[in-house]
Amino acid sequence: MNNSVREDLFNALNDLREEQFKGFKWWLKGIDHNGKPNIPTAHLENTNQQDVVDLLIQHYGEDALEVCIRVLQKSNLNDVARKLEETLQKGTEETQPQQLLLQGNCPQLQPVTAICFPTSVVQPITDADAHQLPASSNADAHQLPASSNADAHQLP
Repeated sequence: MNNSVREDLFNALNDLREEQFKGFKWWLKGIDHNGKPNIPTAHLENTNQQDVVDLLIQHYGEDALEVCIRVLQKSNLNDVARKLEETLQKGTEETQPQQLLLQGNCPQLQPVTAICFPTSVVQPITDADAHQLPASSNADAHQLPASSNADAHQLP
């Protein structure tokens, strides 16, 4: 889950007075969201704003913002709901081009597919391969210059 969503939820709930927050939790325990069971009442007792944000995200996942907005509206906290809704719309506008591209609904942007084949960095040379090499290449492959060989055995 995106940290900004967590922050937006926290900021919205943190703006509520104590009585408003109690009312929010009361409405939250009875909210119907796509037939999903509600957050159990016992989980909402003695919770602060951070706890409720965590519960919303754990229980509703990507729909946590939408659920929070609906509960704020049911609680008659329309100003806070509207502010959170604007945040949700702003986030949707920022991701919309990416979603359109993924859905294939963006004619001016075309996805590019790269095809990569796994290969090993060093390919083994078999005896059959060695016989196909020119004589000079075969000889060069088995000899190292004296300076390179000496450098390989020296420690820094």
